[in-house]
Amino acid sequence: MAAAKYCARTQDGYRVADPSRVALAVLVEELHPADNTYMIVRPRGEEAQWHASVSLWGENRYAVVFRDPPELEFRREIHTDPRRAARSLFRWLRARPQPADPPRPAGW
Repeated sequence: MAAAKYCARTQDGYRVADPSRVALAVLVEELHPADNTYMIVRPRGEEAQWHASVSLWGENRYAVVFRDPPELEFRREIHTDPRRAARSLFRWLRARPQPADPPRPAGW
């Protein structure tokens, strides 16, 4: 996957560092109208510029919002199936640029 080193956070405070495709799908499927209506995915770090969110609208509508200001991208999709919303989110995340890993110390 291209975009690594990101974090997912839900409205109820649950966080997952570098969530897998399965973890993202579970986070989307666990959205519910009582107290967990959205999740946000963004790269870790202060310089983070892009982010995506999945919000539950009503009983079974999932709004997936993609924002990447440097690329002038703002897009929203509406899905009725949480698996389709998660697949759309994962495809978009896969296309994000890979942050550079810090150099390893000598001898590693």
